[in-house]
Amino acid sequence: MTRAGFDVVSVFGSLSAAAGPGTVITAVLTERGWTASNVRNQVTRLLERGVLTAERAGRHAVYRLAPAIARRFNSIRGCAETPA
Repeated sequence: MTRAGFDVVSVFGSLSAAAGPGTVITAVLTERGWTASNVRNQVTRLLERGVLTAERAGRHAVYRLAPAIARRFNSIRGCAETPA
C-alpha cells in the first residue's frame, strides 16, 4: 500500500469512524498536505483493490473499510469491532 493509501485508511482510525463521506476524508487529508485530486485518486484505487467499499447517500459517497481490512485494522488497534 502506498503512503497516500495508508493515509486514506488512517482517517477511519483518526476519527474512530466505521464510515465516512468522501468530503470528510478529503478535508482531513488536505489538512495533512494532500491535494483533493490525490485523495480522490487514492480512494478510487483503494475501491478497485477491495480495500474500501462505497455506497451512495444522496449526492455523496460514504466509504467504509472492506470487512477483511476492518478486521485487521481493528486487531491492530486492539478493538473487537468497528466503532459505529
